[in-house]
Amino acid sequence: MAKARFAKGLRKGSTKTETYSTLSTRKEGRIQIIKDRVTDITNPQTDLQMLNRVCFVTASQAAAKMYDIISISQEGESKPEYARQLFISQNTELLKKAAYKRVGLARHYRAAYAPKGNQQLIPNSYQVSKGSLTVPEYLVPKTGEDVGGASFQYNIFDDFGREVIDSGVRRYQLQMPNPLIIGSSYTVSQLWEILFSLLPGDQLTFPQIYGDGVAQALYAGESEDSAIEDKTLITQFCAPRMVLKSEMPTDTITISAETTAAQIKTLLLSGIDNDNSYMAVVNNIISVLDIAETQDTNMYFELGGNYGAYAVNGDSNLRAVGVILSRYDSERKKWLYSTSNLVCVWDFLSQNSGANYFGFTIDNAIATYRAAVTANANGNFLQRGGTPDIVPASFR
Repeated sequence: MAKARFAKGLRKGSTKTETYSTLSTRKEGRIQIIKDRVTDITNPQTDLQMLNRVCFVTASQAAAKMYDIISISQEGESKPEYARQLFISQNTELLKKAAYKRVGLARHYRAAYAPKGNQQLIPNSYQVSKGSLTVPEYLVPKTGEDVGGASFQYNIFDDFGREVIDSGVRRYQLQMPNPLIIGSSYTVSQLWEILFSLLPGDQLTFPQIYGDGVAQALYAGESEDSAIEDKTLITQFCAPRMVLKSEMPTDTITISAETTAAQIKTLLLSGIDNDNSYMAVVNNIISVLDIAETQDTNMYFELGGNYGAYAVNGDSNLRAVGVILSRYDSERKKWLYSTSNLVCVWDFLSQNSGANYFGFTIDNAIATYRAAVTANANGNFLQRGGTPDIVPASFR
């Protein structure tokens, strides 16, 4: 393989002996790649090659569907195309590691994969941003009663909270990071920092995937009357934001035993940049804020709902959601991001019929590229019958 530049620009295509293509590089921009033309082509399909192929395709399709977000959320990378390539690289490795790992006694899968011909965004625990910031723990979506994270084991989102250890059991308590002191006065900016760990100008982005209805199916037999062995869902992606004002209002509130949650909410909402925020989600989050208790000179708060509050379109068809924290560093004149992953709701036991199952297992995804299955006009896959003589005589 050689690199070159031609007087009349970069070439694509082939001659009798050479093939021309281009490649984007950080240092050199777009460069010309020249390869010897291959005329004796084969399509090797070893297990490792097929694993790499399916994981790469799944991540690449996800990058295309989520481009508007993932192309700007790699800290230090200003070029959208390079950010996209980083996303694909990071998540191809993530999917490969998850391919044959299972969770719990029921051996729940930890990832879902794109079959051949897939046109959908497959929900997964994709790393959607990378950077130096940390999202406050109680704002990171979790699933299950005692699990948290993206376990692919539970089909509902957990309640708001932050991780605590209670008698050796991990759980999430419904308490905000810090209390307010009774008798003290607070600005809008201080309320956001004390209660939510957020600063003026901070942005929270909530990437989310919705899915419903069968897009592609793998049938267990040679007709669509057979049972469904695997399927993908028709999916949609959106990413609403909550943006705090860079210049906060100067209003203050003095906390007393008579202070109400409604008064706190009013001041918090005055710190929201309404023009750049998706207010339905903002209101969902603020509306569940409540005073948990007043103790001595402290007033404690909680968020009373669950992570479905991040949903734009209700949480009944919400398959994955995440939170990205972004903050502009005025000294360095660059945007900082959190390293964030989507969190999925999934019930592997409902694989054949339930809505909380939304992608092929790695084995079935690979099989769609093999001769063992065939695709019909609807894009669905049918298992092909084998010849009877593959069974050894000793088993008959």
